[in-house]
Amino acid sequence: MLVSLISAFLVLALLVGCAPKGTSDGEKKPDNGSNEGEEEKKDESINIDTDGDGVADINIDTDGDGIPDINVDTNGDKVADIDIDTDRDGKSDINIDADKDGLPDVNVDTDGDLIADVNIDTDTDGTADINLDTDGDKLPDLDIDTDRDGTPDVNVDSDADRTPDINIDTDGDLIADVNIDTDSDGGSDINVDTNGDLKADVNIDTEGDGKADVNVDTDGDLAADINIDTDSDGTPDINIDTDGDGNADINLDTDGDKKPDLAIDSDGDGIADVNLDTDTDGVADINLDTDGDLKADLEIDSDGDGTADVNIDTNGDKKPDLNIDTSGDGKADINIDIDTDGRAEINVDTDGDLKADINIDTDGDGKIDAGIDYNLDGYFDTVKQDGVKYVAITIDDGPYTTLQKKFVDEMAKYNGHATFYVVGNRVGKTAGNGLVYAVEHGWEIGIHAWTHDYYYSSCTDEKYVEEISKTAAVIEKYLPGYKIRTMRPPGGMIKNERAAASEYAVVLWDVDSNDWKYVGRGDSVREKNIETIVNNVMKSVKNGSIVLMHELYSNSYEAYCEILRRLDEQGYEFVTVSELLASKYQSGKKFWSGR
Repeated sequence: MLVSLISAFLVLALLVGCAPKGTSDGEKKPDNGSNEGEEEKKDESINIDTDGDGVADINIDTDGDGIPDINVDTNGDKVADIDIDTDRDGKSDINIDADKDGLPDVNVDTDGDLIADVNIDTDTDGTADINLDTDGDKLPDLDIDTDRDGTPDVNVDSDADRTPDINIDTDGDLIADVNIDTDSDGGSDINVDTNGDLKADVNIDTEGDGKADVNVDTDGDLAADINIDTDSDGTPDINIDTDGDGNADINLDTDGDKKPDLAIDSDGDGIADVNLDTDTDGVADINLDTDGDLKADLEIDSDGDGTADVNIDTNGDKKPDLNIDTSGDGKADINIDIDTDGRAEINVDTDGDLKADINIDTDGDGKIDAGIDYNLDGYFDTVKQDGVKYVAITIDDGPYTTLQKKFVDEMAKYNGHATFYVVGNRVGKTAGNGLVYAVEHGWEIGIHAWTHDYYYSSCTDEKYVEEISKTAAVIEKYLPGYKIRTMRPPGGMIKNERAAASEYAVVLWDVDSNDWKYVGRGDSVREKNIETIVNNVMKSVKNGSIVLMHELYSNSYEAYCEILRRLDEQGYEFVTVSELLASKYQSGKKFWSGR
């Protein structure tokens, strides 16, 4: 390009220099003979000496003011190498020296203020490498130096506010590596440095509020690894770090409430492992961790109340292997564990009373094997299974705190349950807590009497009502809401009309251990007494039997332990009275057995 310019100027100069003054047709004629024979005068507006060298080498004064407007010296070298004064002010507006080198390699002053508005030196190198001042404020609006390197590497000030709106240096590295201010507010709206690494690695501020709405760093790692603020509220609505690990590993806030509606970390492990808040209330409705294991392994809150309605853990094992809360009361109505084994094996509470209405265990074996509470009163109406023998052990006259818990714990070895018939005035705080313990282990509590001194066949109506109601009240004190289904009159004696009018089933027995007769503990009789009690039971027990024993005596407890062992060997299952009676249960009716 520079060669072309120079050639053009030479042709122009030669054409001008070859045309003599004072002729109109190109012939050399005297001017009316007035100066005939005198030498023609030189045109002082053009000087050319290429290259004699009496200097010049093209100077052209286009306006005849005696000052050259175009200077060309390629290359004598008395310097110039093209200077052009476009506004005839006596100062060069265009300087080109490619490259002789007396330095400028194109400087252009477009506004005649004696300061170059365009500087280009690619690259001969007296520096520049393109500076452009579009508004004459004496500051470059475009700096480009790729990469000679006298620095910039692209700065663009699109609004001439003296703050670059675009900075690019990939990678000189005198830093930048792309900063773009899209709204010309002096703050970068797009920052990219992949990867110099003087940070950024993509920050985008879509609305020009000075806060990045998109942050990406994969992976410098000065963190981020994608943060996106879709609503420009200053809090990321999408966080992804897989896996830098400055954490996150996907958090998505769809409603801008600053709480993740989807959190996934599989498995960084900054935890989560999928949490989904379907109603965007700030509480996860689905929690999945397979298997980090910081628990869950699928929890679903279907009604958005903050309590899981479905819990599945197959098999982490932090336990439930399917719990379902169909009523949203925070308590599982369906429990299934087949069989990983934290027990259950299907429990269904159809009426939300927190007692299973269906219990099935085939065959875990935590026992049961089909129990259904048809009338939803908290007791199974059927627990029986063909080919299985059942027996109900009943323990009267307690609570006796020394032995009460021992009876329960011994039965637990066989995954069975039994029934306490309690004397009300013996239920103090410690014994009352013992009743709670028994119920928690599946035992049944029934009414015996308040004092045991009055038999229901002979006492007054008032005394009978007092004995029953006071005993029921003390049971209710320690077991609020517990439904008492059965009672046993002391000695088994009760008027028929009282029994028929009772709100409870009247439970008697078909096997009497007579343990109360064999309480002696002397060395010579103890073992014999225990064996007698055991034999009294074993000789009479049948499938469906109700066995009478008492809680007060050490001999009774030791005989009870042996009775359980022998009955278990014979294949008996131990159940409460209500479980044994099952669908036969009826208030006001006397029962001697479950047959």
